[in-house]
Amino acid sequence: MRSFRNIQPHSTKIAQRLASIKNKSYKTLIPELTITPIVQSFISQFGANNTHSLFQLKVARWQLDHRKYAQAFLTVQESIITYLCEQNHLQWDNKDNREGIKGLLFYKTFPGAQCDNKLRKLFKDLIPLRNCVAHSLETDKNVVGMVRILTDTISTLETIILPLPGNLPKPKKEKRQRLFINFSNHPFQDWGQSQQEAAKKFGTIEDISFPDVSPTSDKKDLSSLVNQYVQKIASISKDKEACVHIMGEMTFTFMVVTRLKEMGIKCIASTTERKTTYNDDGTKLSDFSFVKFREY
Repeated sequence: MRSFRNIQPHSTKIAQRLASIKNKSYKTLIPELTITPIVQSFISQFGANNTHSLFQLKVARWQLDHRKYAQAFLTVQESIITYLCEQNHLQWDNKDNREGIKGLLFYKTFPGAQCDNKLRKLFKDLIPLRNCVAHSLETDKNVVGMVRILTDTISTLETIILPLPGNLPKPKKEKRQRLFINFSNHPFQDWGQSQQEAAKKFGTIEDISFPDVSPTSDKKDLSSLVNQYVQKIASISKDKEACVHIMGEMTFTFMVVTRLKEMGIKCIASTTERKTTYNDDGTKLSDFSFVKFREY
């Protein structure tokens, strides 16, 4: 999956650069007959991706068209897993998430995640064919039939895995409810007046208590906790213009903020000014006063 993460932004940039030269006029017909069609083909296939699953599906289509069948079988299955990660608000390139979704495709449980039976069937029907091609196993199916199944699967997925609205004609913007989610250990009611007034500018206030993050938690435990709260925030934020104020344990906060920003949810932190006074007995007293919110 690391290779897909690295390839997608490069392919998009290349498509954008090629788009700027594809309409150049040539003095002879040879460049126009050779260069222009190749450039146009590349742009049409890879020039408008805004999800990782869509990019993978387009790669699978390209592999099919160029008769790279073993790679196409593998890539199309991975596109289904990536799509389900995206639909369930899970980090698509996290190994534990992908293994959990793969189990979900085989009717195992994965907390908080859902899967359509149509996708289950598409995924499972590819397995024996993919294994046959990739590992040169014997099969009673002929090549033409296997390629037909692969082609039909990709065509079906192209009606399911679609570009996000950003790549489609923009409809008239509807005014959405604005929401300020306070994800911290300090309830909104305990804030000072200046901080409360600043928060109200972002919309209706909703508190979510920050969890106790054990210092002994390993990466798997932390990822599970992150998934739980990201899905909760995503559910609360659905169809709303949400802003999440998140303050707490640093590694957990980093992982949650990264996921929420990938989903297009704005995340902010409070900035404060510390004023310290020293008592006659040598002790000191620190007072923190709110200054402003700063975006992650």
